[in-house]
Amino acid sequence: QQGSSSEVGLQYADFAARQQAWLNSTAADVALSYWEQYLKGAPSCHSLPLDASRPAASEYQGAHLASTLPVPLALKLKQFASTQGCTLFNVLKTAFALSLGRWGEQNDVVLGLPIACRDSEALQSIVGMIMNTQLFRLTIDETQSFAELVALAQKESEHAELFKVYPFESLVERVVTERQNHINPLYQIVISMHNCAQANIALSGLDVTLLDRQLDAATVDIILNV
Repeated sequence: QQGSSSEVGLQYADFAARQQAWLNSTAADVALSYWEQYLKGAPSCHSLPLDASRPAASEYQGAHLASTLPVPLALKLKQFASTQGCTLFNVLKTAFALSLGRWGEQNDVVLGLPIACRDSEALQSIVGMIMNTQLFRLTIDETQSFAELVALAQKESEHAELFKVYPFESLVERVVTERQNHINPLYQIVISMHNCAQANIALSGLDVTLLDRQLDAATVDIILNV
């Protein structure tokens, strides 16, 4: 039975139309200006040593490796984040970027961060993928302590949060002058934190078990899921 328009609410097409209209606004110009300045001079690709040469076009072959942090270490990380007045994710992504910089002998590292964009109540019930990719850039100064790097990263992350809705695909069109089939634009390494409570699915007459399915496919060089 077809409900009223008020019952149906916003549809994904409405979200897409609003996003397109926003891209023509002054707010979008300000956001684009921020990201252009943020990425100015950033490396086009990481410098991690590879075990084989890159193919001419991405083949998306990959594998996954699971590991568990010891509880004492996890507690120390949470305590450090609390002491620094920042999020645990900020500590982890800074440590990850710092490690990548050391392994690749690179003092400028760019990571991709998948983020949800359902910030308003009107978007909560829309069926469809409403996500974006936010960029995190760490410029490594060896004279700074890890705590100082974390504090700087936290400050920059709070600023970037103001402009996170600028669509990544639109950003690529604006700032990437030349695309390459074998390298993802702007970032090739991702870190993502899954800190939401697992949903309980109850279906009448059925027992439901959520499966942690890992696909042996790679859309980027490295994805670190925490």
